[in-house]
Amino acid sequence: MSTRIKDRRHFEERTTRALVRIAVESYASRRSWKAIRVLHFRGTRDVFEGGKRLCQSQNSLEREIGAHILAQLGVTKKTFMAESVKILVCLLGDQVDDVVVAAGVALGHRDSPKAVPHLIKLKNHKNHLVRYAVTSGLGGQESKKATGALIELSKDSSALVRDWATFALGVIINRDTKRIRDALLACLVDEDAAVRGQSLIGLVRRKDKRVLGPLRQELGRELEGDWALEAAALSRHRSLYPVLLKLRRQKECAAGHWLYSDLEAAIAACRPRKR
Repeated sequence: MSTRIKDRRHFEERTTRALVRIAVESYASRRSWKAIRVLHFRGTRDVFEGGKRLCQSQNSLEREIGAHILAQLGVTKKTFMAESVKILVCLLGDQVDDVVVAAGVALGHRDSPKAVPHLIKLKNHKNHLVRYAVTSGLGGQESKKATGALIELSKDSSALVRDWATFALGVIINRDTKRIRDALLACLVDEDAAVRGQSLIGLVRRKDKRVLGPLRQELGRELEGDWALEAAALSRHRSLYPVLLKLRRQKECAAGHWLYSDLEAAIAACRPRKR
């Protein structure tokens, strides 16, 4: 039996009370997150109650851990949704920013429309990590108010916030409006490569023809990630084929480069079809 399997079984055999104790006592360590992950998959009433007790603690660190536990109860078979969302929304009003951040991110996993108005209230918070948590919390919401807040956050002073806002607008949600497309287009001149990349993907997904020029320009830059290549592959546009071939000829994109497989996929997708 491998060490990894033994380690997993070691945690899975623990009681919920023991796992919660490990999560608290070893917080921020790999051991703590392993315990929290087992609690997520367990997703039972006693796990919910344990997370709830932590959220009601006088200790801010325990409240933060409680939010992390409630974030993904049941994982894909989400359990205790309404009860968890109610508690997490209350934590958005916490006096400690780290607790608010944990609650905002947790609400993104819970994916409840009921959290939207409470998250939007924090979109101008002075702490950029709280604003990041707002983008995470709103990430799966497609209402006009939610996407409007994400559009505002796509212009934030923090690159982290802009990155997650454009990721939400461009990749996570499917809502397609002129306002969203125009916001993504505006992000194509951002100084941050991730922001530009998420926007490229979002515009290609929405079949906005205005993306082709900026996409060619991005493929001519030194690539800092796979976003432009993913966008090119999604577009399947023949006009990108020569640009991608030129990129392949560059020494830094030769076989063995970490982006090589993404480049080959983009070339295959954009290769002109024989008539």
